Amino acid sequence: VGVLEHGSGIPVTGATAFPTGSISKVVTATLAMVLVADGDLELDTPLAEHLPELHGMAGQLTLEQLLSHTSGYASSPDTPEAAVLSLGRYVRAHCRGQDLIFAPGSGFSYSSRNYSLVGHLIEVITGMTWWEAVESILLRPLGIEPAAVTGAVRAPGRRPVATGHSVNTVLDRTRPVQQTLIPAEAPAGALAMSATDLVALGLMHVGSGVPELLPATFAAQMRQAVPRADPFGLADGWGLGLAVFRNGTTSWVGHDGNANGTSCYLRIEPVGGLVVA
Repeated sequence: VGVLEHGSGIPVTGATAFPTGSISKVVTATLAMVLVADGDLELDTPLAEHLPELHGMAGQLTLEQLLSHTSGYASSPDTPEAAVLSLGRYVRAHCRGQDLIFAPGSGFSYSSRNYSLVGHLIEVITGMTWWEAVESILLRPLGIEPAAVTGAVRAPGRRPVATGHSVNTVLDRTRPVQQTLIPAEAPAGALAMSATDLVALGLMHVGSGVPELLPATFAAQMRQAVPRADPFGLADGWGLGLAVFRNGTTSWVGHDGNANGTSCYLRIEPVGGLVVA
């Protein structure tokens, strides 16, 4: 329903991609779990071997902590210089010991820094950029045409991406909204997808899933709430890139995603085989 961009006259279709905000974290987490399944990474081993540039922090942090927001990092840095940093420089500048608000593994703090760090780790392990790795290892095999937004610049690709709009009733003026996500936080929030794409992602957690990409046992690990991950009303628990929602004896997993002008939701009930996007 609607148009691709206010004033464009180009209609939205079922294939139109929308900025999915933090649902991008599910994609980054799934890609990391693919690397775990392949034996390239371990969930509970300190990251010192792969990220020596973090110095002492790398000996304390694990992939499990980063994916479940139990690393102790505060929320995203609010500094102008972060907008111009590469992913590696962002990690070195903002994923230090002084950026912790509690000891790794001792509590829950939702933070995009965790996923910038996971994105950097993916680059180190694969030798590709985060975007290249997401596209070639996960999205293309799932039949998802890649699209992303960071700030006003769209990542490579020709897929149309819809944008929200703002309305000024005093001036009777409507204008398209631009995205303000900084490039270094792309692994946490840059992807644009359709509802059909989100269902394809969710189906990795239904039945046998997509075993050629992620064996069912590793998908099941993503859905298990991590001890000490108390999300304070955001959900009933937090797994590895997936929030856990309990309704009586039924457990759903998923994620919400908000970008400028968009709100997106993904919910999965693996036992009943339901995916809602």
